[in-house]
Amino acid sequence: MSNQEKQELKDMDLQSELQAQSVNVKKIQIYVFFIACVFILLIFAYIFAKSFIGSSDDTANTQAKEVNKDIASSVKLKDFILPQKEEPVKEETKSFEEVLKEREQEKPVEVTPKENPFELISKPLQPRIVKGAGLVVVSSSDGGAFNAQENNTQESSNNIFNSKPMQGDNALLSNGSNDFIGDVFTPTSASVSQFDPNLLLSKGTYIGCSLKTRLVSTIKGGIACIVSNDVYSSNGNVLLIEKGSTITGSFSSGQLNDGMDRLFVIWQEIRTPNNIIIPVYSGATDELGASGIQGWVDHHYMKRFGSAILLSIIDDSLNILANQVINKKENSVDYTENSRETSREIANTALEKMINIQPTLYKNHGDLVGVYVNKDIDFSKVYQLKRKGF
Repeated sequence: MSNQEKQELKDMDLQSELQAQSVNVKKIQIYVFFIACVFILLIFAYIFAKSFIGSSDDTANTQAKEVNKDIASSVKLKDFILPQKEEPVKEETKSFEEVLKEREQEKPVEVTPKENPFELISKPLQPRIVKGAGLVVVSSSDGGAFNAQENNTQESSNNIFNSKPMQGDNALLSNGSNDFIGDVFTPTSASVSQFDPNLLLSKGTYIGCSLKTRLVSTIKGGIACIVSNDVYSSNGNVLLIEKGSTITGSFSSGQLNDGMDRLFVIWQEIRTPNNIIIPVYSGATDELGASGIQGWVDHHYMKRFGSAILLSIIDDSLNILANQVINKKENSVDYTENSRETSREIANTALEKMINIQPTLYKNHGDLVGVYVNKDIDFSKVYQLKRKGF
């Protein structure tokens, strides 16, 4: 390639650059002219609005002045007449004899017993329920009193509480089930337990144990733990569950959501070293007795959002490359549009699939958990009490 051709190419490049610069200058001039026109129009609009508002204010002021002048002229021309005081009318004075005669002529009004509103009417006394026993005097509203004689306080509850239980907003709600018996205002009576306290594992007892197996809440399964301390009867005299007994239970999957760190577990039975099977069917607790087993929770953030983020990054990088290629070739055709749309659809489907992944709870074997006994358990069928020395 000769020097002349190179020079011609340079000249052509310079001419194209000069033409582009001239076009840009013309565009800038057009923009400046358009902005100046808009600015001038805004100024004219402001002046016109100001003059219009000023003229309206002047007309309002002139009208107000004219009204004030009319009022002042009407006040000046009006004749005010002071009202004359009326002389008080003098009443005729009567003598003492005339007054007595007038009073004698007036007849007194006879009041019948039925028309007298202040007559006392005797009403029969109504009995009142007085708490306790003995001679009690209860005062009434009219100052009288009556004596409540001694009576037997050993009355049946059916005679005292003969009405139906009150139904109101304070009634216990059981969420559609019969977990709670009775309402807030329903009276109840105490009764003696039918179980022997020496052979009774009472409701509300806490049994501590350590996990025998590892717990992973991804799928439902079984769980077991070993009792860490001896468990005695309700009065503390008889050993009912020995240390080392095995407790088995089960749990279901899909319980956890974002923000939850406890799993609900049902303990089903206890097996003692003496081959005694105790049905428990109670909920699991942590080492302090709170409901549910607490553990480390994996929320799977990378699985849920990682694929969508990766595909969005790939989409952005493809957009950048496509823009660079179009600018270099000065071609307005985008050949990567279909691939970018496909990548967006893939990102959306991946996000919809992975966003529903539930968290997973992990609890290692050997960790302390507990059992909250939610019903009384009687051991009279498996244990018998004997006196020492016999």
